[in-house]
Amino acid sequence: MECGHAGEVVDDMLILHVPKERTELDIDVQRTLEDLVVAHTVKVSDHASIPVGLPAIEDGGTWVPAAELPSHVGELARIVHQWRRFQSDACYIDDDGTVC
Repeated sequence: MECGHAGEVVDDMLILHVPKERTELDIDVQRTLEDLVVAHTVKVSDHASIPVGLPAIEDGGTWVPAAELPSHVGELARIVHQWRRFQSDACYIDDDGTVC
């Protein structure tokens, strides 16, 4: 992935496509992405230009339709949490009590 300047879309960045009239769902998804501090951009799009309708996420060339957004973002949150958990030099106690 290339680093982009603020607001610049890079090839593998998540793009949240939203309608001009924002919905509760796309606002919640945007908040979650911001809370996760995941690189993304929000793009106002029209229904005709998005193959799965709006709102939708474009994720590395894969389209995620509105019905799948909550589970997709939930899985992303799980992955981000796991990634960050093991990216520091802190010691953790595993779920079974084992110290890493």
